[in-house]
Amino acid sequence: MVDPYTFILLTPVAVLSLWCAWTDLSRRRIPNTGVLALAALYPVAVAAGVLPGDWWAGLAVGGCLFAIGLTGFALGAIGGGDVKLAAALGLWAGSSDLAGFVLVTALTGAVLSVLILATRNGPFGHLVASPLRAGPQTGGRAATGESVPYGVALAAGGLWIAYGLIAA
Repeated sequence: MVDPYTFILLTPVAVLSLWCAWTDLSRRRIPNTGVLALAALYPVAVAAGVLPGDWWAGLAVGGCLFAIGLTGFALGAIGGGDVKLAAALGLWAGSSDLAGFVLVTALTGAVLSVLILATRNGPFGHLVASPLRAGPQTGGRAATGESVPYGVALAAGGLWIAYGLIAA
């Protein structure tokens, strides 16, 4: 049976992850309020005792993901919102679910990238919703290969974390 406190604390993590994914897909922007809310819920979950492992492991993972993400941002490989979302979700993953979070995020990101590449000029472009191909940052023009809404993949990893913690 699912602990009601765990469910109550982790449902907003799933909802916020989905919201960040939707805004990244539709506007190519991840809202700071969503990322801050995810980070602010972490100490509440720690205090309630719903997270496995030590609280500092989540801080260490979030900090490492932020540092790695900053490097990618400086090289132009990843957006700033993606860096912040990865760090906030890294808090929740901690060391106990980091491998699952990274695996789900990477696989979802790969599928998303293949979809974008396949629909850019391919014969099946009309089957995929236009948010995959255009966004405000492109002025409504078709997005280039560099414009991947990776917040969607990060949100899939966030849903993996929430589900794993609720099901545990």
